[in-house]
Amino acid sequence: MIKRIYMIMVVILTSLIFTNMKTAHADEINYDSIPMTQISYSDSTIHTWGMIVQDNAIYLNYNNDPKGQGTTTFQGYGFNFKLGDQQAVMNIDSSDSGNIPTKLGDTRSIKFQTNNYSSNIQEKITGTILVSDNGNSDKPAQILHIKIPMSTLVKDPSLVNKVELNNPNLGGGTLVSDGASTSPVLSVSIAVIAVLVIGFFVYRKKRRVA
Repeated sequence: MIKRIYMIMVVILTSLIFTNMKTAHADEINYDSIPMTQISYSDSTIHTWGMIVQDNAIYLNYNNDPKGQGTTTFQGYGFNFKLGDQQAVMNIDSSDSGNIPTKLGDTRSIKFQTNNYSSNIQEKITGTILVSDNGNSDKPAQILHIKIPMSTLVKDPSLVNKVELNNPNLGGGTLVSDGASTSPVLSVSIAVIAVLVIGFFVYRKKRRVA
């Protein structure tokens, strides 16, 4: 009976670990699953933002015009990050500033540049801007999906326990996300499985001796 209980527990924990690993280490996250916050400058200017931190990377989802108001266009400048005691900025790369898609259904890879002047970090990363229906055929929504490895913003991502983002299109607000990596969760789970397995074999050995 005890043997059966041990085996069930190991199978359950193993299943949970592999499910977590698949989510935590996926290069392509489901951006639609990121919780979004609506930001309103006025009744005629609304944006939605979402940000999560997972496996030492920031995943950002920004919709410049979800309501089809047609009062704004995508601006890829002034993504100001605060990561612990470090500050960094991300802007659209000058080579792609004129390549932002505007036609409904278009999707385009766009380069951005990160800078942390105090740590002398400067990197180029690539995001995706897609043009989506918002009920306004003349000015559809432009949506940014981008993965930002924290190593492109700070030298030691393990020291970051909170990420804050400011941007002119946040209307003076701040997006905040927990900066902890998912890796410690996996380590603890694997350790628990190891203890269970060792305990099982110790138990079997004691029974044989008895």
